[in-house]
Amino acid sequence: QDAQKIIGDLTNKLMNSLPPEERKSYLFTPKTFLSLDSLKKAILEADGITEEMLQAQAAKVKLLEEMLQTREPTQLKKLVEEYNAELDQQFFEILSATIFNAIANNANEQAQGLLAFRQMVAEWSSQGKDIVAEIDKKAGFQLMNPETLLDDLKQTEDDEEFMDLIRAGKPLIDYTFFQNLTSQIDALTTQGNKAEAEKLKALRSRILNASAQVEEENRKIIARATQLLNELMQASDPKTLISEKIDQFDDTFFAILAANAQDAERQGQKDVAQKLINLQDQIMSIIQEKMPPEMRLLNQLLQVESPDLIKPTLEQNRTLITPQFMELLERVKASLESRGQQALLSLLMNIQAEAKDLQQDSSVILTP
Repeated sequence: QDAQKIIGDLTNKLMNSLPPEERKSYLFTPKTFLSLDSLKKAILEADGITEEMLQAQAAKVKLLEEMLQTREPTQLKKLVEEYNAELDQQFFEILSATIFNAIANNANEQAQGLLAFRQMVAEWSSQGKDIVAEIDKKAGFQLMNPETLLDDLKQTEDDEEFMDLIRAGKPLIDYTFFQNLTSQIDALTTQGNKAEAEKLKALRSRILNASAQVEEENRKIIARATQLLNELMQASDPKTLISEKIDQFDDTFFAILAANAQDAERQGQKDVAQKLINLQDQIMSIIQEKMPPEMRLLNQLLQVESPDLIKPTLEQNRTLITPQFMELLERVKASLESRGQQALLSLLMNIQAEAKDLQQDSSVILTP
């Protein structure tokens, strides 16, 4: 259902609206709905993209896949020129959703390649630059490039902020990045500006050390997630183990689970793929059980088969329609408005309107 694709994104927004003492780490995990038929589409689960829209975008997906398989820039440029009219808002939304997904899952090499790909396609197409800028603005995503990243790192003295920049810009910190930095050092040395050259040398060492630290962090995170998945696959009672490990299910875990399911499906191991899918369903079911009541209610509302069922569902949960619940919805609404997520916003406003009506009805005091 369309609502299922919204739950994951809203979960993070809801958690940001909850008091810190009510937050649990396992509640920050976005929900990814997998099936054998939808695995290929999983990367398209972006804000506001409904199932119907995904089907309508099949041609765009096919074109994107064809372009991604093109290795030579000259061939890619020819494709861009040939299909220029098709490189519209929908095309770049799909591509951008792929990039955001890779960034969220710490797939640094994939994100770096996709960012470079998007930049080329945007520059060569007639409307790509404007569309990409609009998408990034709505998503609250400020696209880094090696130059701006280096400038930010030069100006950052706080260690925590420095590490955050390294994590965010890790896909950009490659051989070319260090080559550029070394060129700046050499230029300063040639100019006789040894003091500034030494500062940049120290910065280079700091970046190298921080990058190595981030890589080690990522390796450990992936190793832990992989080990947890193996334990669950071999467990005689997965449900009990899930409950015991509930705090350990994060984006990395679900990305690894999805990748394994895709590999199993690709290799014809349908039983393994189905077991992985069933495992995820179990995990998400238990996570949902442990959600705060307000979040469970909103989850339920987002999964109704028809908007006509929103009001009856709210009526059955009148005790949860509190000022705190309404404030939470308002915060989520503001967040969606600022990011331009119209599909999410429309659904949430429908829920909000019905909740307000019921809240007002409950406040009416009948007198004889």
